[in-house]
Amino acid sequence: SGTNGSSLNTSDDSTTAPTSVTDVADATANSVVEITTESVTTGNFFQQQILTGAGSGVIITADGYIVTNNHVIEDSSKITVTLRDGTKHEAKLVGTDVQTDLAVIKIEANGLTPAVFGDSDRLEVGDEAIVIGNPSGLALAGSFTHGYISALNRSVYVSTLGSNVNFIQTDAAIN
Repeated sequence: SGTNGSSLNTSDDSTTAPTSVTDVADATANSVVEITTESVTTGNFFQQQILTGAGSGVIITADGYIVTNNHVIEDSSKITVTLRDGTKHEAKLVGTDVQTDLAVIKIEANGLTPAVFGDSDRLEVGDEAIVIGNPSGLALAGSFTHGYISALNRSVYVSTLGSNVNFIQTDAAIN
């Protein structure tokens, strides 16, 4: 327990978990990507318009699978991923889950740096929570906020499911 990166512990004892907020930022910098989208819509007088959107994603495999929010890519006709080094890749949609607001996309790339996932069952109230992303489409702004785990198993009614879902609550700013 504690606040020294315990949410990033892995079961592999040969990997040392980051021990500070700065270490976490350094360890994850290449795993967070910018996602921009385009979608075509028909406006007044049947004129087509291209709408753009943006958000963040996290690399989950070295060969280009990325997880993001469904609302970031929903109804997109084109998805572009920009890596930290500025390299752009067109992405293909692999799958979505509207109810949990998750999506998986894939870029054709190898040698990427996947994020290391922790075990949410090991979280405790008071553990540090770190949020890294690209809010509001700021071009790889590398937004970084932190706070604490405020509650576990926070039950919230989700209307699309028609039932309650348990969430982890944090006071870290998530835009």
